Amino acid sequence: MSDLQKSLRIRESLLPPASDVIKRLGPRAVAASYIQLLDAAYDTVEDGDELMAKFINTLQDSGEKTSTYLHRLQAVLNQAVRRGGVATGEANRHLLKQLCRGCWDNALLLKLEPLKDAPPSFVDLLLLLRGEEDKEASRAVRMKQHLGSARTQVATCAHSTHVREKKLE
Repeated sequence: MSDLQKSLRIRESLLPPASDVIKRLGPRAVAASYIQLLDAAYDTVEDGDELMAKFINTLQDSGEKTSTYLHRLQAVLNQAVRRGGVATGEANRHLLKQLCRGCWDNALLLKLEPLKDAPPSFVDLLLLLRGEEDKEASRAVRMKQHLGSARTQVATCAHSTHVREKKLE
């Protein structure tokens, strides 16, 4: 897609007041100019250091899946990288470090600890977390089924004993 087509798509997709912001650039402006102007108008005004502090203080919420927490961390980290709060080459290391710092799942932390020397990319880390979450969900279903069948057996045995006792009376 040419830059002119990208610019056209951006202009067509915007509604006021965003469309009013880019009007002054004119229809022949390149897409990057539109994006830069929209970022200046609507993106966060925090600097990189403030965004990095926000990233470091982001913890997993109660009941939140670890993969969802990772997505939140990645969004804040991306902003910090864009604003110069952290070097792009250091992003994976910071992401894993904060994930370990703010995650509440101790079993998962034991699996993540060895990765600190060579931190995986966001995608690889996400795949690892989702795989672990799927395993845990499967384990929980199996446990529920097992305990459900054990309760049924206990209830059946109790009922049989009760029936036998009634017949003896």
